Amino acid sequence: VSLARPVTQPAAQPTTSPTTVANPPAQFTPSGKQFTSSGKVEHVSEGSFRKDVLEVNAPVLVDFYADWCGPCRKLAPVLDRVARESTDAKIVKINIDRNPSLAAKYKVQSIPTMLVFRDGSVVAQHKGLADGATVKRLIEK
Repeated sequence: VSLARPVTQPAAQPTTSPTTVANPPAQFTPSGKQFTSSGKVEHVSEGSFRKDVLEVNAPVLVDFYADWCGPCRKLAPVLDRVARESTDAKIVKINIDRNPSLAAKYKVQSIPTMLVFRDGSVVAQHKGLADGATVKRLIEK
């Protein structure tokens, strides 16, 4: 689903497989706390993003979504299942309508878009629907 907003750069082509990000944003030092998976998909906001994503001492998959997005609703049960099965990664969702500055910062131009963060940097991304195996491979990159 394309977002209706002016684009200053050519839109990235949707991918069917995870890709590695060449130039991730500035790194943050992880908190050093031992990570324990909750087994659930958590909702985060701009206010909690640093603590809930950038400072986590484990891979964090961030799903940029909107409530009105059909493909995003289809992806939700896949993410729920992967979160229950995963013990060494965190899965979170960010509503782009409530957190537009994060979507802009990470150049989210279509949804669903999933970004994987490690040590505060984006290390992989996927645009569009994905099955559980694809989501797990994305996290493992």
